[in-house]
Amino acid sequence: MVTWLRRLTLGALVLGLLAPGRAAAHVRLVRSEPTPHAVLERPPGRVLLVFSGRVVATGTPIEVRDSLGRLVAHGGASLGDTAVVLALPSLPRGAYTVRWGVLSPDGHPIEGTFGFRVAGRAEPEPRGAPAAHAAGPTRPPPGREVVRAVGVGWLASARWFHLLGLITLAGPWLLAALHRRGERPVPGLRAMAGTGIGLLLAAAVWGLLAQATAVGQVTHTGFAEALAALLVGGVWGGLWWARLGATLALLPAVIRWRTPPLAWTALPWLVLLLATAANGHAATTPPVALSIGLQVAHVAAAVAWVGGLLALGLLVLWPSTRYPSLTAQAEAVRRCWPRFSRWALRFVVVLVLAGSVEAWRVAGWPWRWLDHPYGAILLAKTLLFAGTLLAAAFQRFLLLPALARGDDDVRVLARGRVALGFETGLTVAVLALAALLASTPPPERAPAPAAPAAAAWP
Repeated sequence: MVTWLRRLTLGALVLGLLAPGRAAAHVRLVRSEPTPHAVLERPPGRVLLVFSGRVVATGTPIEVRDSLGRLVAHGGASLGDTAVVLALPSLPRGAYTVRWGVLSPDGHPIEGTFGFRVAGRAEPEPRGAPAAHAAGPTRPPPGREVVRAVGVGWLASARWFHLLGLITLAGPWLLAALHRRGERPVPGLRAMAGTGIGLLLAAAVWGLLAQATAVGQVTHTGFAEALAALLVGGVWGGLWWARLGATLALLPAVIRWRTPPLAWTALPWLVLLLATAANGHAATTPPVALSIGLQVAHVAAAVAWVGGLLALGLLVLWPSTRYPSLTAQAEAVRRCWPRFSRWALRFVVVLVLAGSVEAWRVAGWPWRWLDHPYGAILLAKTLLFAGTLLAAAFQRFLLLPALARGDDDVRVLARGRVALGFETGLTVAVLALAALLASTPPPERAPAPAAPAAAAWP
């Protein structure tokens, strides 16, 4: 066991040192023509937006409105993988606001606004010409530059329900896999697994509706059009179909439950974990293969650990009429709990190592986490996780020895329920923060290079 831990720890450190890439899941605007807050002598011939990475421009990615809110131009087309351009008509003198919305490579919708002012009327500049020259002192253009991710709360809640479905489904699978021939199966495993399938299907529907709403908002398209675009193409839609297909593939195994589970179910489980891991920052954190591998290990270990805790607490420790007597329930506890505890230690080690390496690659060293909202959420998640480790240590070093000594069944079961309830509650909160992290823009290694301003902003 010690040798295994040493090898795993050394491998994680090597991976982290060889690939210290930062996440780029949420692209950012690095250059625009006109520049934000520019005061121009002549009206521009176009709006050009250049982003830090590949973007998907659908619907109406750019809108330009005058000071009265009237639409003067809208539309736009991709110019390569990282730029969007919109041709403008001849604009009269006045202030204008540009509103744009695109999708980052992992499907997260982002939008932004900035203003510029045309100080005098003239022929528009040629579309290939550089940004217009500055005019003399005049009033500043309207508004501040704003860039934000869209639908973070709704998308995070859908991901949280998805993770709850995963752990509710994984717990019965794990306890069934630890079952030995000739033993009495733990009652209630199929019902709990069926609940997990239901949560996964509900999360799929909720996530699709939330994503379509967010995409429709940033691309200025209707809900139905955004929904159709998600279902028929794109990376996000492909991952959604993969998760849905893997969930439905596991449904027959739940209906015709077997203990231990059938071997073929390993394939849909792998697809489900891969599609979950790829739907987040790992999909665009270079090198992508390493990032997705770390995320799969992290998610799989978390799901197995928390799912096992939930199944152990609800189906083994909780008072239930499923057992003919208290003695039969205590016998199931003495059989299942030590076996799960040995595996739980392995799950926690993988969870900590994979999560630590990925957190460092995305957010940097812990003392800099509070400099960014992503890091603050990551710090809160880490502190809650530390509380779960304390609860796990209490079980391993106090409750399990009491089980081995054959102490009073009623007392041991009561203490076990409290300990597992506390640990499971903390881990569910950790999952909620993990879902929020997946929908929150990570910090950048360096600020975006500033484009030269057309005019000083007073």
